[in-house]
Amino acid sequence: MGTNYYVHYNICECCDRFDELHIGKSSSGLQAYPKDPWAPSEPVTPIGEILSWQDWRRFFAEVPHETWDEYGRRISDDEVIDWFEMLSPAARRRQFDAVQPYPDGVRVAYWLDPDGFTMCSQEFS
Repeated sequence: MGTNYYVHYNICECCDRFDELHIGKSSSGLQAYPKDPWAPSEPVTPIGEILSWQDWRRFFAEVPHETWDEYGRRISDDEVIDWFEMLSPAARRRQFDAVQPYPDGVRVAYWLDPDGFTMCSQEFS
């Protein structure tokens, strides 16, 4: 079992509304946000595409936000960063290795980023 992490941004203090992105699950990898080929001019996130752990690090640094876990607990970015960065190389790629590729070897919606993290462009929890 793992814990899901989320960022809330575009937070409105007066009406308690916000936009939310799933960062990922500590046991399954990171959520990716590639451009939509059907709507290429639409912004994907406030920093554009998120395709790697370094993109998530840039999001944390550049976008005002709050970080939450699936249990409704607000946590610091440092806690999330520490959790993901302490993962061994084998743990970072565990989900990628578990996904069965198509016969031609392609793993649709999954890839390894330069830091060895499983990235997934499909929603998961």
